[in-house]
Amino acid sequence: MLTATESKMDFPTSLPTFQLLLVFVCSFIVSIWFLRRRSFYRRLPPAPWYIPFIGSRQLYSSTMHLDLTKTAEQYGGIYTLHLGTSPLVVLSNFAAIREGLVRQAVDFSDRFKFPFTMKEAKLEGSILLSNGIPWSARRRVAITALRSFGMGKRSLENRINEEARYLCDAMDQSNGTPFDPAHLVKSAVSNIICTISYGQRYDYNDPVFKSLLANLDVFFRASAVETILWGLPFVNWFPPLNKFKAAFEAATSFSRQMVQSHRATFDPDNIRDMIDAFILERDKHQDAKNELKEAFREDLIWRAIHDMFAAGTDTTTYTILWLILLLMKYPDIQTKVQKEVDDVIGQTRPPSVADRAHMPYTEATLMEVQRYRTVAPYLPPRAVPRDVEIMGYSIPKGTQIWVNLWGALNDPSHWVNPDSFNPSRFLSDDGQQVVVPEAFIPFGAGRRACVGEHLAKMELFVFFTNFMQRFTFIRDGTSGLDMTGKIGITFVPRPYQTIAVRR
Repeated sequence: MLTATESKMDFPTSLPTFQLLLVFVCSFIVSIWFLRRRSFYRRLPPAPWYIPFIGSRQLYSSTMHLDLTKTAEQYGGIYTLHLGTSPLVVLSNFAAIREGLVRQAVDFSDRFKFPFTMKEAKLEGSILLSNGIPWSARRRVAITALRSFGMGKRSLENRINEEARYLCDAMDQSNGTPFDPAHLVKSAVSNIICTISYGQRYDYNDPVFKSLLANLDVFFRASAVETILWGLPFVNWFPPLNKFKAAFEAATSFSRQMVQSHRATFDPDNIRDMIDAFILERDKHQDAKNELKEAFREDLIWRAIHDMFAAGTDTTTYTILWLILLLMKYPDIQTKVQKEVDDVIGQTRPPSVADRAHMPYTEATLMEVQRYRTVAPYLPPRAVPRDVEIMGYSIPKGTQIWVNLWGALNDPSHWVNPDSFNPSRFLSDDGQQVVVPEAFIPFGAGRRACVGEHLAKMELFVFFTNFMQRFTFIRDGTSGLDMTGKIGITFVPRPYQTIAVRR
């Protein structure tokens, strides 16, 4: 029988054995976990070489859209790149994009959360960059507002025609001399989304409006490298990126002020625009105890409105600028469109969206512009919310996903001679019907497809047909036509000049 003293002496001798056993068990569990994760990462899609701690050269290229597509030629439609030491998976042809965004939409619809994105961005209020129930609720309100204030509605069609006339009148003031159409086109397009979002339009030379568009440009014209830097740890302390902070603050302060002024004059029985629609939704859920209250917080409404303004301005603007550039390069195509406009609409009455059904060549030309020079060559990064399997590969939870739309819209398995500009690829053999291939996805696909797709299509058609009623665009004889473009958040033509000759 042990005495109390002997028991106390024996206990310490058993403790190391217990500790060793615990360490062994923990080490075994960690080793199994590590080996399983290592095995899982080995099942990632194939990857080209990359520089340790820096990443894949494709992500730092000034022609990233071309390099991503070229990489797919060697590694297939789904492959892995590295940003620093972290893998990211690229869906780079139509088959891979359809599999992820459509067939496995539940697992490929979340936005990737950059851990160090500048805190001023308030991503939790974003329509474009947030996730979950708050995101889907804000998206629903935005879509409803677009429908209520315009998508497919006669009132908005009239408003776009009115703005198109303002734009054509401004172009006419060039009196047949060369001019850069960028500011005029951007002002006109932005005024449409301003009408829907803020309830008003602005003169093209309004200093506040010009400053707003200039600050928006700072973000959208950021280089591919600069956009990647936004997600790195030093973004909030790196002086060269301060210009983005300043531009963001200046651009978004406008939306904040507009929300405040709308709140002061808000009438639930008279919803004037998208801001009012969000305020109404906020008031509905102010006493709720769920995520909907968070989704429509008063201090976050401006973020959703700014998203709509920014996205509704930039992409349509630069699609139109690519259109004018291509009309100058291919005058025979411009002539065919003008003939169709003359035959269907004539020279006197305003174009109508209803005319689209009778103007296949015009519609095909717009579609080919969006395919040949898509302004959104890759979509904002996504992330998988859990370990997923796709096309025989395994992708770990949280992995960043890139969607290369340029690759889908130039996929040789779906497009004959994708490097050529050919509107007829969207026409039936007799040229009387528009044919839409399944790989035509300039607005994305699945749950995150562009909210404003129908609005953008309406704008493009009405602006284009107004142009063709009044002008022939010809090149400035002193300069060539640079089709290379510049890649940033969007893919835009380099500055150019055109001559708008009255018909």
